[in-house]
Amino acid sequence: MDGLAIDRQREDCEKLAQFRGWEIVETYVDQSISASDKTKKRPAYLRMIADYEAGLLDAIVCYDLDRLTRQPRELEDWIDRAESRGLLLVTANGDADLGTDGGRMYARIKAAVARAGGRAQGRSPVSGARPTCPAREATQRGSSDGLYHRWRAHPSRG
Repeated sequence: MDGLAIDRQREDCEKLAQFRGWEIVETYVDQSISASDKTKKRPAYLRMIADYEAGLLDAIVCYDLDRLTRQPRELEDWIDRAESRGLLLVTANGDADLGTDGGRMYARIKAAVARAGGRAQGRSPVSGARPTCPAREATQRGSSDGLYHRWRAHPSRG
């Protein structure tokens, strides 16, 4: 993935965090480790989970839900955290807000489609339209193993 696409993802996440009034205190990156393969260990992802469990953050902003996970079971863990402990998890594209019923439904559908490989077809799995963002084009060409997985977080509010 080219640096411009990564910069664009970072900027979108930072803008959303700023819009919500959140401070970014950590960025978790697992470069070249696909979220599709549940047998692969993602050290930064695991550290992010540990940081959340330790109370070091209470919100996550990711560029797209599939940057966080493509595993329905992992998504359900995040949904459980949102419902039981108030985790705020939103995506820069605005579609997956785990704080709403519609956002949770969208996230579940998207994770199931991503798990089934719909993103590797080069077209949007829902509309069949060509992607407009170069980062999404790379993902949809099946180049997701080379993409960064981004998470943004801020500390617990006092």
